[in-house]
Amino acid sequence: LESNSWFCNYSGGTSASHIIHHLVRSKNKEVCLHPESHLGETVVECYNCTTRNLFMMGFIPAKGESVVVLLCRNCLNIGALKELGWNMESWT
Repeated sequence: LESNSWFCNYSGGTSASHIIHHLVRSKNKEVCLHPESHLGETVVECYNCTTRNLFMMGFIPAKGESVVVLLCRNCLNIGALKELGWNMESWT
């Protein structure tokens, strides 16, 4: 968000993707999707608490739908979210 630069998710022979490499080196942890992406210019954040720390994020498939839900590590054990029928064990 701060750099106004766009990075691909390709690693190019490094240990991490270009975006991760940039985030670590610049000490940033928030990203925004490109305006021409399928979701448009969207800030990546936790579905439940809206934290934007990318390094805390993971996703779970939403049960019965062809979508995924982004959740941070802190929200994995919230009872109300478990009641939605999502498989919290599949968080990656």
